[in-house]
Amino acid sequence: GRVSSQYTEHFARSNEIRGYIDSYIIEMLNSRLEEGSKKYDILNQTMRFLFVINLLLIVSMVIVNLIIAIRSSYKVTKPLTELSHNAEEIAKGNFYIQLEQTQTGDEIDVLSGAFIKMMDSVKGHIVDIKNQAEVENKLRDQEIQNFKMKALLKESELKFLQSQINPHFLFNSLGAIQSYMLK
Repeated sequence: GRVSSQYTEHFARSNEIRGYIDSYIIEMLNSRLEEGSKKYDILNQTMRFLFVINLLLIVSMVIVNLIIAIRSSYKVTKPLTELSHNAEEIAKGNFYIQLEQTQTGDEIDVLSGAFIKMMDSVKGHIVDIKNQAEVENKLRDQEIQNFKMKALLKESELKFLQSQINPHFLFNSLGAIQSYMLK
């Protein structure tokens, strides 16, 4: 029993079914490929959009950080710059500049306060030295007056003694002449 015509029919039918299956598989693959392409395009557009947003965020964060860094450094350096300018003025001999306490809330406040205290102390020492110099000048003037007074006193004593000696000398001289003449 074998009927070759049936085999041929079955073979032709299976080739026909295989053709349907191949065309269905190709159609299904094309459909899936088309869906995947659309999803890929959507995903690619989303990725480009996210890239642009991330780039904008990064650029804006860099700009914000630069602004914060510049403001912070200015906030720190401005009081230090003013303090150094004041120190230069003091080094030039200008001890009467107006110093103001900073209000930064950090170590610069401590430094500014110490600098102001130092300036007040220096001003106090300068006033003390000036007062001491004035007292010394007054004492020197008083000593000069004392020396002048002593010199005048000595001179008057000398004149007094000379005035006593002159009449005594004259009297003695006349007495000696008289005794010489009497002899």
